[in-house]
Amino acid sequence: MIKKFFSLLLALTALLGLLTACGAAAVDHGGNGSQAGEAGGQDRDSVIIAISSEPETLDPCQGWGHGNTPIVQSTLVKYDYDMSFSNDLATGYNLSEDGLTWTFTLRDDAFFTDGEAVTASDVVLTFETAKAAQSSVDLTFLEAVEAPDDTTVVFTLSRPTSTFLNTIASVGIVPEHAYGPDYGTNPIGSGPFKFVQWNPQEQLILEANEDYYGEVPAMKRVTIVFMDEDAALAAARAGQVDVALTAATLATARQLGYDRVIAVHQPFTYSRTRELMADFAAVLNTADACVLLPIMGSREVDDGSVKTEDLAARVPGSVVVDGLESAAAWVRANAKQGDLVVCMSCGDLYKAADLMVQG
Repeated sequence: MIKKFFSLLLALTALLGLLTACGAAAVDHGGNGSQAGEAGGQDRDSVIIAISSEPETLDPCQGWGHGNTPIVQSTLVKYDYDMSFSNDLATGYNLSEDGLTWTFTLRDDAFFTDGEAVTASDVVLTFETAKAAQSSVDLTFLEAVEAPDDTTVVFTLSRPTSTFLNTIASVGIVPEHAYGPDYGTNPIGSGPFKFVQWNPQEQLILEANEDYYGEVPAMKRVTIVFMDEDAALAAARAGQVDVALTAATLATARQLGYDRVIAVHQPFTYSRTRELMADFAAVLNTADACVLLPIMGSREVDDGSVKTEDLAARVPGSVVVDGLESAAAWVRANAKQGDLVVCMSCGDLYKAADLMVQG
């Protein structure tokens, strides 16, 4: 449930640079006198997102963000837009020749939202707790994690593990001084967003962390409401929410009442099934306009995935852009009231939703 929630959430927020998504984010551009749309405009700084999967916890040690990237907490390294790794809390790292010892140096300007500095001790506590919890985070290969000083962390593995960076890119760092049994429902982090409120089975509210050491999100307030896919799409149509995370095929229905469907799509080259590609193709083949992004990931694998160049040749009137920011700029310049924007496999969905809704 945690991974499903976060994956959908990320698909929805490719705008902020955070999870790979298997669904679609439908962005309503206010064609039905929408309350959400009327609240928007050039200075829009909040977004309401409807999603069907509610998380069980916001504690990374219990699996929150696993397989993706937590947004309330920071990670040592993070995924870039093309799914390569870059430093986050870490300023660099070294790997021993035998592949068993990873040494990370930490930045000294990261703070939790309660004002306490993030140190190596917090990293040690996080990974020791995550290993002991035996949740969806597999740390069976981790023998020890130590903090020689406040800005150095040393991981010792029992065997060389090629996926170690993938693991740490999805484990958010929790505060040693404020970690306890209720952390999962009232978390403190150092990520781009800070926790505000969680009403189970109703909504989760986040706000931009204005003291974040990285780029502060343009969306200052994110409200995530929990409802099934049909209700979410109906809420988007009625203007009650800005973005609805739904199955891609729901966006092909003309009876929804939208004037046009604009599809924003970034194809994968791995780990996607033919059935998933067929769902995306159904949207692309019926959309009035298609904005195509470069292939996500670096491996060229013939696994049935749809390639950008193939789509561009197959979809009449498609536009090929160089990245998510360019896609969002095209949408802002061309989308009109009454249009439905469908983002499919756009990596970090938070960032995607953020960029699309700003206009």
